[in-house]
Amino acid sequence: MNTNIFKNKTFLAVILSAVFLLIALFSAEGFDWKNLKYSGNAITTDELVHITGGYYYFQTHRYLINPGEVPLVKDIAALPLLILHPVFPEISSTADLSPGYAWSPSLPQKLIFSSNLERQDDSWDLGRIFLFSPQNDPDLIVFWSRLSVIFFNSLFLFILYLSVSKIWNKRSAIFGLFLLAFSPLSLAHGSVVNMDFMSSVLQMVTLAFFAAFLKGNKRRYFFLTAFFLALAILAKLSSLILLPVLFLGGLVYVQFLKRSFKKTAQHIFHLSGIFFLALLLITLVYAFQSWNTQTADIFYQMSTRFPAGVYHWIANHLPNALFNNPLAKGLAEFFVGIFMLSTRLAQAQQKIYFLGHVYGSQGAGLTYFSVLFMTKLSVGLLLLFFAGLFAWLYGRIKKLPLRQFSEDFKKFLSAPFAFLLIVFSGLYAVPALNSKLQLGIRYILPIIFALTLLTARFLDNYWNIRVFKNLQLKYFFFSAMSAAVLATLFSFPYYISYYNILGGGTANGYNIATDSNYDWGTQDMTKMAYWIRQNNIKNIYVDIPSSSYPLQYYLGSDYYSYDINTQPLPPSGSLVAMSVTEYQFDRDNNQLKILENKLVARLGTTILVFRV
Repeated sequence: MNTNIFKNKTFLAVILSAVFLLIALFSAEGFDWKNLKYSGNAITTDELVHITGGYYYFQTHRYLINPGEVPLVKDIAALPLLILHPVFPEISSTADLSPGYAWSPSLPQKLIFSSNLERQDDSWDLGRIFLFSPQNDPDLIVFWSRLSVIFFNSLFLFILYLSVSKIWNKRSAIFGLFLLAFSPLSLAHGSVVNMDFMSSVLQMVTLAFFAAFLKGNKRRYFFLTAFFLALAILAKLSSLILLPVLFLGGLVYVQFLKRSFKKTAQHIFHLSGIFFLALLLITLVYAFQSWNTQTADIFYQMSTRFPAGVYHWIANHLPNALFNNPLAKGLAEFFVGIFMLSTRLAQAQQKIYFLGHVYGSQGAGLTYFSVLFMTKLSVGLLLLFFAGLFAWLYGRIKKLPLRQFSEDFKKFLSAPFAFLLIVFSGLYAVPALNSKLQLGIRYILPIIFALTLLTARFLDNYWNIRVFKNLQLKYFFFSAMSAAVLATLFSFPYYISYYNILGGGTANGYNIATDSNYDWGTQDMTKMAYWIRQNNIKNIYVDIPSSSYPLQYYLGSDYYSYDINTQPLPPSGSLVAMSVTEYQFDRDNNQLKILENKLVARLGTTILVFRV
């Protein structure tokens, strides 16, 4: 096989990153950019609050809206809006509004929001008022916000290639970039305004630069580790798992290879410096976002978000005037987010469908993520991953007895990036797999990224190994990688709903799980609006609860809000549209059983249209 394509690997990495950008953009936005209302995906559930939150921070420099999520992705999404200048709602101290006042199928008419709802973090009402007011164009806002996030996701992918090439080699880095860029899962989460993809990439970059620092102890890797650690945490709070990973991974590396108390002390000292610099950068970013936040609002947040003992200690021992300082405000807002995350994980407020059953806060158990892992990744990537796992286990068995195994482990540690990826996967899996919060495979996306990079290293190490006289493993690898590319191309543009053949394919994957695995706030509403327009449909009944947008924006006035659980079937001949999520939640409904065999259209992957 001709491998000349690998000669200029950095140029190839630029091409792969650019291809990722283009596929992600067109899959999310379609091709009719002059008529975005009927092109691409409608705004997803998370995008409503993330885009609004980022623009709110730039407009107010307060951090009262959506404080439970860190700001990096939200800020990146809002950058183009500083040029577009959409109209932001007036935040009034006299407006007497209650939560949910913008929660209706109709479009909001007034650009007004109350300061009491701002203090209570009513991000959903603010998002609807901002995006769907008559003065703004929601599709244009979402287009530019997505483009900004996709661009930075592509840039960070390229930086990941550079960082991995420093600690491994360029071919391993190219393989890793290729497997990540041509993954339906990556394209699904890298094409919308969401934290999971960017934080996963930044976590891998942090581990790569820290591995380079361990190996070479160079000052630039010290600062790069601190910088990307801060970015990873600012992208998603779950990146805090990097702190014990860096400490334990580095400690094992020093103990096995250096065997020196002095080196151990140096490791702890250097790591303390990395953590301090990262915290300083995080605090500065939060300080910029929150310098106008009133001290009384800071204490209100702490009183409602902090554990009672922590809040009372702060209230009794720290002077209120301290929180007039922007750095103190920033640090307080950072910890508000941490405590909100811990509360969310503990409560697991959710309603999910999984393998024929509907689950609440109890979750679906350990099988949830394991089934999704086997069905949401492309078969080509799964084949490569399990081939690598088999080769690694076989190699470990051959290293027995223990003395040979110990020498092999030291050799393995001498290039510490792979070891850090394994430690990271193990430590991340403990809280992720035991958490009852199960809203999609995106919650274990960092583990998948780590395993993908380990698979890339395996490809590089075994690329030219012969299994028979004239057969090298690279032919098998190339076939599996080609299968991964074909899966990506043939599933375009339905990456959010992608399932592999083991999961019944994209068309039937909703029988395994819905939520962000398949139906992320009914992203196919644009396709429904286009279908209604093209077929001149009147008076369709719609059972599609949407937390992202008023249905009237896409459907106009020619529809009836409908709930199959509380209302009788519409008159004979009527059309009923349902999201697949509602369809799965209501499978036991007798009225739905009457409709099941009357499917007349499927719009995208997530909207089913029946005729009564």
